[in-house]
Amino acid sequence: MNPGNGPVYLPGHFTGSQPRGNERQHITQKPLDVMRQLGRIAPPGGTVLDSFAGGGTTGAAALLESRNFTGIEQSTTYADIARERLAKRLTAAFGVFP
Repeated sequence: MNPGNGPVYLPGHFTGSQPRGNERQHITQKPLDVMRQLGRIAPPGGTVLDSFAGGGTTGAAALLESRNFTGIEQSTTYADIARERLAKRLTAAFGVFP
């Protein structure tokens, strides 16, 4: 975030529901719409970093908002879930996984 070049002000309050059923990939998964709003803090083309990537919701939101994404996840189970989820998102957006 570069406050000197058009700072981003968020409303300070977000609401959303945790995904349910097959959409839920992680025990603390965040709502995609909330994460999309938070991802807009990074400038278009910028990079969103999530040091606890879990099921990849932050990454999916970053890609939907035209941001790059770097995720770190200790659990191989959740890293695999996130990797598959992001690959599907990229395939849907670009036709192939780059």
